[in-house]
Amino acid sequence: MASVCEAVLEAARPRRLRARALGARAAAPRPWPRHELETLRRCPACGSSVRRPLYVSLTDRRRATAPGEWNFHTCSRCTAAFLDPRPTAAAGLMRGAPPLRHPHTPGWLTRQARRLTVALRNGYVNRRTDQRLRPAYRLGYWWHVWRPRSRARIHAELGWLPAGRPHRRLLDVGGQSPQAVGAARSSGWRVTVVLPDHRRPALLDMPDADVHVGSVADAGLSQGSFDLINVQGALERMHRPLEELEACARLLRPGGTIRISTPNLASLGHRHYRRHWSALDPPRNLVLFTAASLDRLLGSAGFSATHTRDVPLGARQSFRDSEELTTGRWSSPRYWLRRASIELKALFADACALLRPDWGERLVVTARPVSSATTVPVAA
Repeated sequence: MASVCEAVLEAARPRRLRARALGARAAAPRPWPRHELETLRRCPACGSSVRRPLYVSLTDRRRATAPGEWNFHTCSRCTAAFLDPRPTAAAGLMRGAPPLRHPHTPGWLTRQARRLTVALRNGYVNRRTDQRLRPAYRLGYWWHVWRPRSRARIHAELGWLPAGRPHRRLLDVGGQSPQAVGAARSSGWRVTVVLPDHRRPALLDMPDADVHVGSVADAGLSQGSFDLINVQGALERMHRPLEELEACARLLRPGGTIRISTPNLASLGHRHYRRHWSALDPPRNLVLFTAASLDRLLGSAGFSATHTRDVPLGARQSFRDSEELTTGRWSSPRYWLRRASIELKALFADACALLRPDWGERLVVTARPVSSATTVPVAA
């Protein structure tokens, strides 16, 4: 079935536009400073030294701010892909990339439609998290109940967090979404945030925020003090993912849970766009996982092998960004036919992800430490 899905997406690949875009981007980038590079001899996920090249001479096309050319290698043991050589931890490139911006100015009708979308979204979030976001329509809750793709996208932005209880503690690793942190606090969680660097003023300036800058292992947090650890958009940017997850296992209380959201290297989006897949994002993303490699990493870190996978249905935005990187064109209203083809391909990819969660654009995994997994069932 995987070959059939790849054939359908391959038939819709814009070969002529891709060749034109590659020809326009042939200029050699500036080199990365050598003193801020480190070379790996083993896979950072499993420690194997057997690997094979995946992509060579990649550049920072998503933000166009980082110089240099980058190479991804695939581990022959765990199937994870990692960047080698890569920037050192002191280089400070752990910041997330914003979505690609559209150069055209939206008209009045577009602005009103976006305001309605925000109001419907806020109505759903207010109902689920007891927040008071404005503008908001109460109809937004029922609107998103019957729209699984938009509801899954909102849940992914909020970190897929359940309702909190008094004295329950949440550790947010990476701080990728200030909205998720605010939603967790308003839902009753006592939130602690670990940031990779100090350049997130939206989180550092939050009142009564317990923020630590650095890695989880070096944050100095008390062992067995958290009920839930949320690692959203941070695992792929860790220099030492195994050590960080081992530290997370020690920080969880008995019966605690870790939730991880990371790009899926085995997704249909990556199989279709290959080196133009937006989630590659070198040099910010250092390690990319498949479902098998993430299972292996969790098992090595002391987490249970049995866990649940949610389907975030996030192919639309991923396909849009990847299409822009592939063709070099913007998704403006003038290219309505290409926009329609992107929507159809994303809808097809989401439908396949419902049948096979391992093909989704992101892996959303819930796991428990081995000591508590034997006595407490995994939460869905």
